[in-house]
Amino acid sequence: MSPKRLRIKEKVDYRFYNYLYALRIMEHQHKVTVTSEEMERSTGILSPTIRKDFSLHLSAEGIRGKGYVVGDLIKEIEGLLGIDQKWDVVLVGIGKIGGSILANKKIQQAGYNIKYAFDNNPTKIGSIIQSIPVQNVRYLKRIIQQDNIRIAVVAVTHDNAQKIVDDLVESGVEGILNMSGGQVRTPEHVMVIELDLSFYLTELSHFITQMHAKDEEIEESFDDLEDELDLLDEEFEQGGIGGS
Repeated sequence: MSPKRLRIKEKVDYRFYNYLYALRIMEHQHKVTVTSEEMERSTGILSPTIRKDFSLHLSAEGIRGKGYVVGDLIKEIEGLLGIDQKWDVVLVGIGKIGGSILANKKIQQAGYNIKYAFDNNPTKIGSIIQSIPVQNVRYLKRIIQQDNIRIAVVAVTHDNAQKIVDDLVESGVEGILNMSGGQVRTPEHVMVIELDLSFYLTELSHFITQMHAKDEEIEESFDDLEDELDLLDEEFEQGGIGGS
């Protein structure tokens, strides 16, 4: 692991994931160079912050009048984040969520190969969905250990999630994206990301509420300012504030 990768902090880490996502879309659109202002429009991160991040953590230099080379940025950021390799992934649960994950082409483009899907539904076991073989979940441990797979996506019902996660941990999986809607327990050495839609809906509603509150504060400030100006007008009319 490079010294630069060791120095990178969590907030910076998050920004670089955003940069990489935007850059991959640009690359897919055959965009060759990008300016920090264009990156700001794509990510919502201020261009001075973008330039500072690139200067501190990357060796890629901008070309005057053109910006940065998209391909160079992608390569460096992937190395910085430790994702400059292809990762095999397993998916457990082929319901509506699991099916949409298999159909998501961006996962493959981002360097993640869903090698196997698992389910306990007899009508799905043995089938091929989106070129991915569906295995019986009872063989999950054996297949994961055999292929040394370390990342898994759990898209089962919340009441089945903990049992599946326990099996994944026993198989050697170290990173789990939990889309079951329920929380799961894992040892400290296993990272779990809980993707709960209710959390993000709460974040959205909070954002909207805050925006409306700010609008109301601005309106109140204008009202107060108008009141103060009215008082000043009255003072002048009555000869106050330096008047005779």
